[in-house]
Amino acid sequence: MKINLTGVLLVSVFCILSVSNSFSQNSSKIPSEKPKHIIGIVVDQMRYDYLGRFWNQFGENGFKRLVNEGANCRNANYNHFFTQTGINYATLVTGTSPSYHGIIADEWYIPLKNKVINCVEDEREKTIGGSYEEGRLSPRNMLTTTIGDEIRLSTFMQSKVISIALEGKPAVIAGGHTPNAAYWFDGETGRWVTGSYYMNDLPAWVNEFNNKKFSDMYMARSWETKMPIDQYKQCLTDDNPYEVGLMGRRTFPYPLYELGGTKNKDKFNYRLLKSTPFGNSLTADFAINTIVNEGLGKDDNTDLLMLSFSGNRKHWPKFRNLIHRGDGCLFKT
Repeated sequence: MKINLTGVLLVSVFCILSVSNSFSQNSSKIPSEKPKHIIGIVVDQMRYDYLGRFWNQFGENGFKRLVNEGANCRNANYNHFFTQTGINYATLVTGTSPSYHGIIADEWYIPLKNKVINCVEDEREKTIGGSYEEGRLSPRNMLTTTIGDEIRLSTFMQSKVISIALEGKPAVIAGGHTPNAAYWFDGETGRWVTGSYYMNDLPAWVNEFNNKKFSDMYMARSWETKMPIDQYKQCLTDDNPYEVGLMGRRTFPYPLYELGGTKNKDKFNYRLLKSTPFGNSLTADFAINTIVNEGLGKDDNTDLLMLSFSGNRKHWPKFRNLIHRGDGCLFKT
């Protein structure tokens, strides 16, 4: 996977939410010098040029609001050539290069063990709340601190730092070494899980969220276009030979209950959610519950929530109809 940092949309790198006032270039209000709550958002595969290309399809409270009321960094760059998920997230949250932060690839070979390991793989850890392999992860291979670590250190560990992503890798790396929690989605069980590096048991509110079976609700839906298919003038035709498609299907709609499970909905292939915009919607649902239940931004210590909307990453190499959902699935809340 290639995020391509110049093409990733960052919410002003980090979207700073201070009490109830948002920063505006056209506003006379001065933002708080010490924000209550920082939210870092990464949208996988969201190229910068899409802002202009699909501007008319975006809602007023989504990307348009970020552009009109936020700061736009037009000269961002990085000094390494090779890009993969682990490298990119580590570079983003540490502010340094792979040779310093240590995440040089998604996987690498360990000669002494004669083994290829994942950059966040850690056999010392175990899964909390899900299937066996999903939570055996940690940030120990990352050699430098992250923005979350520095925020925690600056407040004597009083600030809360939480990282959320569909995949374990971005959740672990974005969270850094000292987060209060990192959560990711278990495609085997359809539940949000974590690892023993972070805690011994899931908080009660996470178990309550999982028991509501939001993943089942999304698996029972059909992925359809936001507008009539003939209105997507900026995209290729829906049926074209350049797309692999999803589970053997190449045209809209994509009924997930048929593609990823059984029609009677007894058991689902929850991994399919990671390949659809519904995975991003599920991430947003969980993020909102995190903010409310963890009380982020409620005290005088700056809290950080790192969010990765990575539903685009899985299906992007197969077909490029991401824009058929516009920005509604990400920012409608």
